[in-house]
Amino acid sequence: MKKILVKKWKVDAAVKKVIDGKLMAVTEKQEQSTITAVINILDRVWEKIPNGIENFRTYKRIAKSFEVAEKSGEILLEEGDYSKVCKLVEENIPAILGLQKEYSDAIEGFLSPEPEAKPEVKKK
Repeated sequence: MKKILVKKWKVDAAVKKVIDGKLMAVTEKQEQSTITAVINILDRVWEKIPNGIENFRTYKRIAKSFEVAEKSGEILLEEGDYSKVCKLVEENIPAILGLQKEYSDAIEGFLSPEPEAKPEVKKK
């Protein structure tokens, strides 16, 4: 089981709005997170993800983990599920994103999760 802390940050994003009947570009703060960073990368390479019911179920589990993590602040993934996502992220992350500190930190945190503490077993 892999446990990844969800990092969150705000970015300025250009959005189109109708103001006084005119279409205008304005800047708004939008929240980003480790989850959105990973999903943005996966969205770029969806055609590389193999089809089939087993992969469908795998990505359904991953989506459920992300959904729970939005509230808990921790992504919990089984080793196999984590390996699939991790490989796609490692192979497909746009290098230019290394220039964005928050994005870079979030992806590095995803790729190098903290080891889970194992419960202590008391010896008699």
